[in-house]
Amino acid sequence: MQNNASVVSVIVPVYNAEQTLRRCLDSILGQSYEHLEVLLVDDGSTDGSLTLLREYERSDSRVRVFSVPNGGVSAARNLAIDHATGEYIQFVDSDDNLFAGATMNLITAMKDQSCELTIAPYIEVVGNMQKPCGRLQSDEVLDQAGFLDHLSAHPNSFYYAVLWNKLYRRDIICEQGIRCDQRFPWGEDFAFNAYYYRYVKRVAVISKPVYQYRRSPDGLAMSTAKDTLRHPVDSIGVKKELYELYKQLFESVGLYEKYKRVLPQYLFKVTISG
Repeated sequence: MQNNASVVSVIVPVYNAEQTLRRCLDSILGQSYEHLEVLLVDDGSTDGSLTLLREYERSDSRVRVFSVPNGGVSAARNLAIDHATGEYIQFVDSDDNLFAGATMNLITAMKDQSCELTIAPYIEVVGNMQKPCGRLQSDEVLDQAGFLDHLSAHPNSFYYAVLWNKLYRRDIICEQGIRCDQRFPWGEDFAFNAYYYRYVKRVAVISKPVYQYRRSPDGLAMSTAKDTLRHPVDSIGVKKELYELYKQLFESVGLYEKYKRVLPQYLFKVTISG
């Protein structure tokens, strides 16, 4: 690697993830793309997570650990964004892991194609079952209109909504003041992307999975899904707010009239992986 290679800031919020942390962190620090700063935010864990994070911080100079009182995943991610210095930002959840070569594949596509976003498929793991997930199947570059055309067909898909199967440009995030909305009990990643997509002119699509999403009852994504079932009224309110963000996204790029009959389906569909 050359000394002037672009740094990727990898952001990992952590809450009581002691059992999965080593697998997660080893997958990040073992990436072939070595120019990383790994920002680990312990969000008030009550298990041994923080001790383990400090161990990694001592053993690898690329690791920085922040310990804060429990404030939720959005606050944890926002803290890391505020401290990030890399040219690009990548998100990982503490119960999941990256595949070998993931960061290299994401940044190579981003830089080679002069894009503002890279998006990739992922593998969903449920017990012993593995399922490939991804809406776009070939390596290609889409302009903003083409990307939003695909998104409009599946506005509730994890593929477009989550943070961890993508690579972002930090300058766009900082200049536009994009952060995870701490008002949302879930769906903060949907909102983040709805804002970010406004400033994306070119999207690099890669066909090789970069991420292993472990769907378990105790996982971060599943815990938010449970919240939607426990609090259906709040869930409806969140979906309405997210729909408005999608509407504003399409209005901001002059595409709302074309898709105004399609987007309301987001209000009535359950959020799905894939």
